Amino acid sequence: MVRSFVVSLFFCSFASAAAMPVPGLVMGKPTYTGSGCPQGSLSATLSPDSLALSVLFDQFQLSLGSGGPKRGLVTCELTIPFRAPGNYKATLVRAEYRGFMFAPTGARLTFSSTVGFYGPNTLPLPPTFPVSTIETFQGPVDQEVFMTGMNRGGFSSCGGGTVFLKTAVGISGNTNPANEQVLAQLESGDVSTQPIVYHLNWQKCR
Repeated sequence: MVRSFVVSLFFCSFASAAAMPVPGLVMGKPTYTGSGCPQGSLSATLSPDSLALSVLFDQFQLSLGSGGPKRGLVTCELTIPFRAPGNYKATLVRAEYRGFMFAPTGARLTFSSTVGFYGPNTLPLPPTFPVSTIETFQGPVDQEVFMTGMNRGGFSSCGGGTVFLKTAVGISGNTNPANEQVLAQLESGDVSTQPIVYHLNWQKCR
């Protein structure tokens, strides 16, 4: 069974020239760890206009039952540094998650994600807030899913320097007493859609 799980995370400001690149914005090398993202299985690409950050997972999948484990958890923690120009700031306003969940009667799957801007001391950058999303799927379920998370507001600080986009994604679940198959994937086989897309938009500081 091959399905795709697509996650879109939106950053937005109210800049009028939304289609213009952000001069001086540099994305550093992503670092990541977790059972859902072994080394070499994740890549990230920033679009030429600085407005879209695409992240591709190759191996984010939870499979339970059918002779395998009855319960389990798959996770990935990802950090992407950005060196932002001193006269720009950004905010995360919306996260969208698309994918596929399969669970028979009596089984359950739970998707969770937290994402936000952080400083070098690993604290959230005030007044920004991490965006958290959690949703549980009780079997029977065999469908593509769509989930969203909303920000409470706030922009990253002005002044330039390095900020860190940190996200933690997880899928946990358990099968039923009959140990039937349970499956969830964070993966995309469609080259036109990546599992995670951060839509970036930057507002000039005054």
